[in-house]
Amino acid sequence: MSNSKFLPRSIVSPSIVKTDSFEKATMQSDLIRKNQFLFQSISMQQLMNMAIKVASFDVPTLISGENGTGKGLLARVIHQLSPRSKQAFVEVNCGVLRESFVESELFGHEKGSFVGAIEEKKGLVELAHNGTLLLDEVSDLSLGIQAKLLRFLQTGEIYRVGSSTPISIDVRLLATSNKELELLVAKKEFREDFFYRVNTVSLKSPPLRHRKEEINSLVEYFISSKTSLPIKFSSEALIAMSDYAWPGNIRELENICERLIVLAPEDMNILPEHLPEQLLSKENEKAKANLSYDPSLTLNDIQKAYVLRSLTHFKGNKTKVAKALGVTIKTLYNKLHEYGIFDKFATYKKTN
Repeated sequence: MSNSKFLPRSIVSPSIVKTDSFEKATMQSDLIRKNQFLFQSISMQQLMNMAIKVASFDVPTLISGENGTGKGLLARVIHQLSPRSKQAFVEVNCGVLRESFVESELFGHEKGSFVGAIEEKKGLVELAHNGTLLLDEVSDLSLGIQAKLLRFLQTGEIYRVGSSTPISIDVRLLATSNKELELLVAKKEFREDFFYRVNTVSLKSPPLRHRKEEINSLVEYFISSKTSLPIKFSSEALIAMSDYAWPGNIRELENICERLIVLAPEDMNILPEHLPEQLLSKENEKAKANLSYDPSLTLNDIQKAYVLRSLTHFKGNKTKVAKALGVTIKTLYNKLHEYGIFDKFATYKKTN
C-alpha cells in the first residue's frame, strides 16, 4: 500500500534545504518520507518545519501535547536531524523514577557503594554523553529529582553514587510533557528554575481531533504495517472515524486498527457496524456539539468539522450536504479538495 501521494511538499522549507548540506537535506527528506503519514495537516507541517530548525541548534527543547500525539516520535526526529544523530539517544521514563534509586539510575554508581552494588554502573545521563537525553513526561518528576537534575544541567557534571570525582557530561536535552508546566510552576508543583532550563524552545504537538485530514492515511499506514490482509474501509466507516473526537489520539487510533484487523469480516470490508461503539455513540455527537471555546481551533477547523458531520448525517450525499449548508455543489467540492478528502467521498450511499 503506497503512501507516496500523502507526502506534503511544503514540509521542508526551501530556505532550510538551501542552507544545509546535501547530506543533511537528504536525511531530512528520508526521515520525513518515512513518517509522512503524520505530517499532512498544516499544523503538523508547521511543527515539522520548526523541528527541523530546532534540530540544528543545541538548545533544550520542550515538546508538549496530550498523550498519544507523537511527542516521543518528534523527539527522535529532532535527534536524528541534529549534529548528534550518530550518538546515543537515551530516553528517561520520568514516571517510573523512584527517589530511593534515582541517583543510581540517573548518574550511576561505583562498585560497593551500597548493598547490591556488585559492579560499577553508568547512569542514564552518562550513557547519553555526546548524544541526546530525553526526559519523557518531565512533569512526572518529583521536586527532589528536579533539583538533582537541575544541578547537573547547571554544571554539566555528575557524581556517581559512592564517588567524589566529577564526570563532565555533554548532552542535548529534550523533554516532553502532557501537562501545562506553567500552571504547575504557578501551583509550586514544578520548579521554576528547572522549567526555564528545559524550556529554551517550546513545540506543541496538536491532538488528532485538530488534524483529522491525517486520519485516513494513518489508518492506511497502521493497517498495511501490521497485516498483509486486503482490508478496506467503506466511505461511511471512514466518515465515522473522521467525525470521532479521538481523546486517546494516535495511540487510540492505532489500537482500534489492530482490533479491526483481528475482527475483520470475511470480505475484509470494514463497515460502520464493525467499528467500536464509542465511534458511533450519540453521547460523542452531543459532546462535540457542545465544545467550549478552544483558542487552538481556527475558523477553517470548525468549518471542516461541520462539513464532515454533515457528510456523516447525509451518508456521503454531497448534493444534500451542499443544499443543507446553503452552498453550491462546486463550493462543496472545492472545500473537499482543500481538506484533501475529496477522493474519500467520490461516491455516496443513496438515501430516501
